[in-house]
Amino acid sequence: MQIPSFTLLRSALIVAVSALFLLGCSKATNPEPSKSDLLTKTSWTVRSTIPFVDEVTNTVFQFVKDGSYQQISPDGTIAALGKWGLANGETAILVTLSSATTLTFDLLELTDKTLRFRVKIPNNGIIVEFYCVPVG
Repeated sequence: MQIPSFTLLRSALIVAVSALFLLGCSKATNPEPSKSDLLTKTSWTVRSTIPFVDEVTNTVFQFVKDGSYQQISPDGTIAALGKWGLANGETAILVTLSSATTLTFDLLELTDKTLRFRVKIPNNGIIVEFYCVPVG
């Protein structure tokens, strides 16, 4: 018994469309980098603060993959050393300084081009928002 050519054509068309659909749905996507990866990918330079604090403009924050932290003053001296880690469902960075003071940097924005966070300054209680960009 011979199958009519129309039936063969229709079957081939269904197989081809199904294959295209399956291939189109299996596109590989690049996973979003983790917050830890974004923080440690570069060092971050302070561009501005709210309220404005001139002394910290051009300060550099370094978050290292091993959990170490450095804050470098605009003149190149190390202003602070410590340890860091993500907290509160990765919405905050906890920084424990070598002086045993712990600061909470509440993350407002973190991309490969922007780091914005808010922190309460321990000695005066003022809340400062930092806007940082990658060094370079």
